[in-house]
Amino acid sequence: MIKILIVDDEISIRDIIKHYVLSHFEADVLEADCGELAIMKIKECQGLELILCDYRMANGDGGAVYQFIKESGLKIPYIMMSTDPPEKYPVFEGIYTENVKNSFLPKPFRRDVLIKTLKEALNK
Repeated sequence: MIKILIVDDEISIRDIIKHYVLSHFEADVLEADCGELAIMKIKECQGLELILCDYRMANGDGGAVYQFIKESGLKIPYIMMSTDPPEKYPVFEGIYTENVKNSFLPKPFRRDVLIKTLKEALNK
């Protein structure tokens, strides 16, 4: 069973993603509604294998979450979900070279694109 953290301030988006994930993977899905809570969950959770993270959120954006992962030396794949690509934000410089499993999922996305992105991140 894989452990995935979904980070988004909109519960409806978290619910949809969780439904899609559980329909295709045997997974333990954790959720956070802001960057601060996501960082707490990353610190607490052993064996976290993937993070799906929105960028724009109050109380810590997706950049803060990514920076924490990077500074902590964690090799957890990070998939940024946003309408803007990571290249727009300096914090994401090197996102694809620091971990080849990192990815970008442009919002809005279709179910098949989400599943394909998750499979690629988990199998690289």
